[in-house]
Amino acid sequence: MPQGVFIRTEKMKRNMSKAHIGYKHTKATKLKMSKARIGRKITKATRLKISLGRIRRKKHLGYINSPATRKEISKALMGIKRTKATKYKMSKAKTGNKYRLGHKHTKATKLKMSKAHIGYKPTKATIDKIKQSWRDGSQENSRLNLFTYSRGSYRQELMYKIIKKYFKTSKYEYRVNTKKSYRKLDVAIPKLKLDFEYNGKIHLLRNTIRRDKIRTKELNKLGWRVIVFDKNNFSDIDTILKGIVNG
Repeated sequence: MPQGVFIRTEKMKRNMSKAHIGYKHTKATKLKMSKARIGRKITKATRLKISLGRIRRKKHLGYINSPATRKEISKALMGIKRTKATKYKMSKAKTGNKYRLGHKHTKATKLKMSKAHIGYKPTKATIDKIKQSWRDGSQENSRLNLFTYSRGSYRQELMYKIIKKYFKTSKYEYRVNTKKSYRKLDVAIPKLKLDFEYNGKIHLLRNTIRRDKIRTKELNKLGWRVIVFDKNNFSDIDTILKGIVNG
């Protein structure tokens, strides 16, 4: 063993962990710790240790964070508005994660969620947003963008920027009047009567698939051609657009 290196035994580690039970850091200490973590990158081995520690904690105690800690976290997060870039990073982190994909809530969790919503009343600001979304767009679009983005998703905006390079006359969230009401198109080229749509996870639901078919039929009758993009073919958008321009 090299000089000056001290390795703690398992017994010493257990004694230290027992000594820290009930101990709370001061605000000054917490501030120092948070400053020390700025710019620090966690290695894969450390992440694995953290995840294993959480699994053990949940196994023995039945939860990762105590109810008191959860309340503190929810209070700290209240009023925080995440940027579109942050939201995109979060969604990207979820995709491909085996613990997130296809995750289903248990009956106990569903019951807790339903109980938590009993007696909940939306604020005036939320009600105004709902009313405005119904005024601005069609019922289907307002339902999709009610609690996410008021002006569409990140991918829709990105799709518009790419299409704009090839077709300068392209319009974002273009309104088309139908016989019964009207439809909002994600990205439209009115001269060519082309409608570009980006379908997220919600478009995999049965009711949404049925509504999308009705929507496409209505637009086809008016002479519009609907081109749909999703996470599977979004990477081929440039190839498809080049084919339209050349063809």
